[in-house]
Amino acid sequence: LLRTHVVPSARFTGGLLPSPLGDRLYATTRTHGLIAIDLVSDSTFSVLNPAPCSGGLSVTPSGGEVMAVPPGDLGATPLAFGVPSDSTSGTITLGGTPSDISASPRGQSVYIANALYGRLQVMDVSRVSGSPGPTYHTVVADVPTGDWPVAVATNGDGGIVLVANAGSSSLSLYRTGGAPTLAAIVPSMGSPGDAIAVATVS
Repeated sequence: LLRTHVVPSARFTGGLLPSPLGDRLYATTRTHGLIAIDLVSDSTFSVLNPAPCSGGLSVTPSGGEVMAVPPGDLGATPLAFGVPSDSTSGTITLGGTPSDISASPRGQSVYIANALYGRLQVMDVSRVSGSPGPTYHTVVADVPTGDWPVAVATNGDGGIVLVANAGSSSLSLYRTGGAPTLAAIVPSMGSPGDAIAVATVS
């Protein structure tokens, strides 16, 4: 054990990511919202956004913005975001039930699994010379998923986005940079160690 960080009264909800420089640890909580823990100097924590957060957490590759999804039992609550460099924070209303979020490795977008809508939403987070662009924090694209998507992730270069659908026991794969390509996973349900096949739909 290297060290222990105590966050008084925190009800952690599962989101945990280091900053790109490794000097901070971002975490989601029900009680304190989105928090940052200092890993270098004094191990104290600061609140980036007090809105209650669930386990869906994302940090842009530059470390310029941190985003978290709300708890599903609170209804159609907005995404919470924080900008560590200037302590800016706020919320973004998307509607539906955002269940997970993942930043593109290229840094221009974040991908949001919206469970209630059954959609994968693409939101712009790009900045021009440090300032937000005209479509900043708006959904610029979305595609259908399987039933009740609950998790989203990307591959290393951001060329593939993967969504896990709880309601249809399936995975959906999309290719970025062009028309989304959905790939079916066969079988739709399996156990650890089972072989699967991926069928691409062009």
